[in-house]
Amino acid sequence: MDIKRAKQEIEHAVKAYLAVDDTGTPLIPPIRQRPILLMGPPGVGKTQIMEQIAQECGIALVAYTITHHTRQSAVGLPFIRHRNFGGADRSVTEYTMSEIIASVYDKMEQTGLEHGILFIDEINCVSETLAPTMLQFLQCKTFGNQAVPAGWVIVAAGNPPEYNKSVRDFDLVTLDRVRRIDIEPNLAVWQEYARAHRLHPAVQAYLELRPQHFYRIQNDVDGPQFVTARGWEDLSAMLTACTKLDLPVDEALIGQYLRHPEVARDFAAYWELYKKYRQDYGVEDILQGRPFAAVLERAQKAAFDERISLVSLLLALALLVLPVLPAFAAEEDSYTYVALGDSITTGVGLKDTHFSSTAKSYDVQENYHDYSKDCYVARVADALGLDRDHAVNYGMPAAMSSNILDLVRTGSTASGVAYYDLPTLRQELADADLIALLIGSNDTVLQLMGAMGKATNGKATKLLIPLLTGTMREMNLQNLRTLRKGLENLDLTPEELKAALKLLDSGMEEICDQTRGQTVANVEQILQELRALNPDAQIILVGYYNPLPFLPTYGRHFRLLNRSVKALAQQYGADYVSIPYTSIANDGHPTVCGHKYIARQILKAVRK
Repeated sequence: MDIKRAKQEIEHAVKAYLAVDDTGTPLIPPIRQRPILLMGPPGVGKTQIMEQIAQECGIALVAYTITHHTRQSAVGLPFIRHRNFGGADRSVTEYTMSEIIASVYDKMEQTGLEHGILFIDEINCVSETLAPTMLQFLQCKTFGNQAVPAGWVIVAAGNPPEYNKSVRDFDLVTLDRVRRIDIEPNLAVWQEYARAHRLHPAVQAYLELRPQHFYRIQNDVDGPQFVTARGWEDLSAMLTACTKLDLPVDEALIGQYLRHPEVARDFAAYWELYKKYRQDYGVEDILQGRPFAAVLERAQKAAFDERISLVSLLLALALLVLPVLPAFAAEEDSYTYVALGDSITTGVGLKDTHFSSTAKSYDVQENYHDYSKDCYVARVADALGLDRDHAVNYGMPAAMSSNILDLVRTGSTASGVAYYDLPTLRQELADADLIALLIGSNDTVLQLMGAMGKATNGKATKLLIPLLTGTMREMNLQNLRTLRKGLENLDLTPEELKAALKLLDSGMEEICDQTRGQTVANVEQILQELRALNPDAQIILVGYYNPLPFLPTYGRHFRLLNRSVKALAQQYGADYVSIPYTSIANDGHPTVCGHKYIARQILKAVRK
């Protein structure tokens, strides 16, 4: 089957393996959850689909290329333990936890996700010493004496022997315990991927003309000669960079990606034609809709292969320059989207988000219809085809869950840095077709800041403003100086330093436990109020990410918090969206990439 169908099969298996009945019992007992074994040629996209599945299912991913590891890293290191058997002391060899199993637990702590995929690549290419361990892994779901945690789906991948002479065959006992999926390269499926990810038009146009060159692997006296999907995608990235930087592209460079001399030579020749046609025919002018009668006349007189090349080039470029079609188009002009949240929703830290960094003076001028184009609200609105009159961003810096509850109930609230009076909010919520609620970590972070200020007699609060306003967004020299100066200005006494360290240790867990219960209660009341205002709207409840991943207590806190709010979403007919992989700056706010990720996760939940 092709890689697209394989992705669907794996995604369905993951959902089935993780599904439970009303009592919490897995629908498929763990012993019947067969590991999935992907077998296919190299570079076909096995690793990429695992990343896509994990993101789309809202679960974690731990990926290992097992050929990079030794028996010790897979099984663990031996140590001697003294035990008593039948009244006699014996020395027994035991093993530490496998590095791979430890990575799974680390990922759970980092993301707050209990479920995930453990992906082991090139599993049939391991050394002789590691081969029994891999067979044990597939048969028993263990590395050494350590089992893969419950709620984690095992997927392995390997190459058939015709592509790799070092592969090992699986015995019948192992094959009878796995789900084997054989993958073949498919140009049509890859072209869908290429268009969606806007690969270089020269690559797309060339493969329209030379589909037989998409995937070729052969061996001769000079060694292996090959072209893979990975090679085309990596070459596309290089061509884009070279074009932008005006760097030369020749056959030698192309041959570093297309390891088949015939294909590399042919594409190098096409590359020169591509540049010539693009310039001679004024392709950009055509795509902009400018008159092209002269171009048409010239094309009619051109040779057949030149006309075909021109058409392929136009189609590829059109797909590149046209905007991505919206994931959802409103059936009516009245379709409205209301985003409700705190500084994350506002877009704090983004370049075109404006606010003041002076104490208690966030700029709360009404910019709810004029917000950053890079924030996730704008990206969701653009994908839905909504203008700013139909996509309102009620993001309020420093707002806590209690503030959001006040706003939903009364339309006004006072946060720690500003007073918000929004007389039209309740009516807009009542009229909305889509309500997306993202309540960040202020409940916990501000409590921590307050406790830290108390522990240091108010000195630590001096760092509050630069952290919350996003002025520490980039780790550059200026920000380092600001941070260093702020730390120096604290001038903590030994007693204050001791109190601060104690707070970050045992005191942190106490704060998290106290705030978590109140946050869950507030979120439930917010959902109740929203449902009373608007019974028919789709409500999307966005989960939490950890803004301070260096604090171990926070990992546990947000994992438990997400579990609770997910249950509330189900209770009140809302859609829960997980965002554990949000990219953040050093102030804890999402980067541009982080906002893109949040937008993608929300759009997946929008009911079409």
